[in-house]
Amino acid sequence: TCEGIVTEPDRFSVVKRIYKFVVRGFMSLDDSASSEGTFYDLVESVLDVLDNRIDLSLANVRDYAVGPAIVRTMEPRQFGSVLCHHVEIEYTVSIVKVVTYA
Repeated sequence: TCEGIVTEPDRFSVVKRIYKFVVRGFMSLDDSASSEGTFYDLVESVLDVLDNRIDLSLANVRDYAVGPAIVRTMEPRQFGSVLCHHVEIEYTVSIVKVVTYA
């Protein structure tokens, strides 16, 4: 989900926007199956995918920067009667875009 967009004032027909995305993950917790290690491995693989994303194929963008992905929260959470692993990963995308004036 996108938690917010910050726009810096335009200068010389250029505008900069910073998008803050949050990826949330849940997995059933099972101590007998050592689910914690599996969950950590899964989180690490998601971080790697996000950090290695180079080409976002953004239209009309002069420059952009991504990441790094940051783990904001990683903890067990109760959902109804089910205890789950929970993670929130924050990921920012900054773009510099040329704007035209009418």
